[in-house]
Amino acid sequence: MNIKSDKGFTLVELLITVALIGILAAIATMSLDIIKKNRLTAASKELYADLQKIRQDALTRSTAASSRGFGIRFTSTTAYTLFEFNDIDGDFNYDGTGEEAGSRQTTLPGSVTVTIGDFTTSPANTTYIRIYDKRGMMRTTAWSSATGLTYVLTLTGVSPARCISISEVRIREGIWNGSECSQS
Repeated sequence: MNIKSDKGFTLVELLITVALIGILAAIATMSLDIIKKNRLTAASKELYADLQKIRQDALTRSTAASSRGFGIRFTSTTAYTLFEFNDIDGDFNYDGTGEEAGSRQTTLPGSVTVTIGDFTTSPANTTYIRIYDKRGMMRTTAWSSATGLTYVLTLTGVSPARCISISEVRIREGIWNGSECSQS
């Protein structure tokens, strides 16, 4: 009686196992890229919706006694505050957080960062606070007409970046092509 001992793997079995592991690793990597792109898109849509909301709120509702409108103030490149501008001293100048009513802080998800157009300028500066008055017009903190801004949202390893362009009359969301916000 000749009994053959089967210990170990054949070369074919080993190659199939390695190929299956490679396929699973590729699927996992692609899934991670999709998740990151979705995270960036979700952050862009959230900021876009918040900008639309403060503009609409400025047109339709006021809760503060001396409300002038609603605004957005970035506290860092990853977080911003939405607020009602309660002009306590009646001078039409936003004098800081003491004149904010009903503020709501939002933190962008998963390492998404926001810059102003050029990837180097942080929106967390009083120069970039934007307030919508009761006619839906964009204002600066000194209550003058505001020039437009383009917020660029980025996430490491995800291309292209997303953007939101705000002007005196509209808010648009799109894809950042390196120099401008093109509608997606």
